[in-house]
Amino acid sequence: MMTIALLACSFLAGAQKVVGLKGGINISNLANTFEAGVDESNNLQSFHAGITANFPALLFSFQPSLLVTGKGSQVTYGDPYSGGDYFVTTTNPIYLEVPATFNLNLHFGGKTGVYAGAGPYFAMGFAGRQSTHGRNNGTDFSHSEKIDYSDDDPTTPAEEGAAYGRLKRFDYGLTVNAGAILAGLMVSAFYDFGFPQINSMSNAGQNDNLKNRTLGFSVGFMFGGND
Repeated sequence: MMTIALLACSFLAGAQKVVGLKGGINISNLANTFEAGVDESNNLQSFHAGITANFPALLFSFQPSLLVTGKGSQVTYGDPYSGGDYFVTTTNPIYLEVPATFNLNLHFGGKTGVYAGAGPYFAMGFAGRQSTHGRNNGTDFSHSEKIDYSDDDPTTPAEEGAAYGRLKRFDYGLTVNAGAILAGLMVSAFYDFGFPQINSMSNAGQNDNLKNRTLGFSVGFMFGGND
């Protein structure tokens, strides 16, 4: 472990750090095991924005970021066009996320190159809304509310603060990315594959496990380094 730590420190010390700003769109959904009559789970468009850094050295680079990012999905129970009862729930949690990827980096100076790689991400929910509209016994209804997060400890098997309708505050998983930095202008894409179940309780005894899945496209600009 000490050898790995020393190598990492040496890599970062010798790398030419480049920092920048980026933002873009997310296309999110929730992998699920719904058993309660779900007819459709649709992608939800959201956003991400924040700061990023790139540490290129030889053919590799380390790229950590700090992002505000939206995830979630839209789920439909019943057929809205049948004239019968239905409801549509849109869940849009907002996270503070730290992805950190280790990339194969073909760079031509500090601010020009292409890269692809993977690494972990860790996210903490802090905002977002859940809205529902539909028809019940012939009467249309609609309501919206802030997402309520539980402070569940992801390192323990217990579910602290669990309640129906709550989401777990912490999410983590694998992110893969690819992109190009062209004289400081960055274009990239990523995919977040969440590992844990984010709903704190299943629905009415059903085994409804929700896990984040997010495809994102970014543009940004990197500062510092050589072109």
